[in-house]
Amino acid sequence: MTDNHNQSRRETVTRVIGAMHDQMGDSSTTLNKLAKIAMYSPFHFDRMFRSVTGVPPRQFLAALRLDRAKEYLATSDLPITEIGQRVGYSSFGTFSTRFAKLVGISPQKFRQHMDVCKERVQKHYTKEEKAVRSPAPPAGISGRVEAPDGFDGLICIGLFSKPIPMGAPKTCTMVFRSGSFWLPPVPDGTYYLMAAAFTWDEPLMEYFLPRNNLRGKAAGAVRVKDGQAFGDTRIFLRPPKVYDPPVLVSLPLLITRFLDEAERLSDSGNRQEVIGTI
Repeated sequence: MTDNHNQSRRETVTRVIGAMHDQMGDSSTTLNKLAKIAMYSPFHFDRMFRSVTGVPPRQFLAALRLDRAKEYLATSDLPITEIGQRVGYSSFGTFSTRFAKLVGISPQKFRQHMDVCKERVQKHYTKEEKAVRSPAPPAGISGRVEAPDGFDGLICIGLFSKPIPMGAPKTCTMVFRSGSFWLPPVPDGTYYLMAAAFTWDEPLMEYFLPRNNLRGKAAGAVRVKDGQAFGDTRIFLRPPKVYDPPVLVSLPLLITRFLDEAERLSDSGNRQEVIGTI
């Protein structure tokens, strides 16, 4: 496939994503409507969209809707029922359930969670800098993450059951520089390894609405069979692209859980487990 053809596909997908943003509140948006914007048949449009973004168009649209909902919750005093309607949900119950499932926390609690501070992360970083490094255990998933030169901050790495960072990851960890990482063992299955990174001077809002931060994912799926991981587990962090699926999972919630568990394990002397907690 030529570079010109690839560029044309990316431009078409970018145009459709722009239409998704414009039609956010239209609950009747269908695959057929999106395919017409792209001027493809529904079948070929679906294949092309997946090849560029890694996810189906309807799943991408659902992620955009919830990402917009996160923005309203974080930056406005709008009632939650109205927010659901603005992003295409006619039923409050459906909106609230979907939000909780894919973000990891209810809309009400997401709004209340806005007081999370980066101070705790930096204290953990200081403690980790002084700790003696332990080799990763043979079981679990080992990988490597590469950040741009000069990066200084926090890298969240998660293992997800779908190729989009939504819902609670099967397991996750937190590192502070390029290099190796380790995740605890997970049940046999097919997973997707993704990361989001934040510099220390990143605005707190970026943690709640990660849109400009570095991110990356391993090429292809990671398959776990009989406790062994197969596939590429390298992650190269880069700036966001317009056709990247939104990061739906509530990172402050995951970071808080990670730190709670890391501190518990550290206090109990289980230093080995801390490197890949939750």
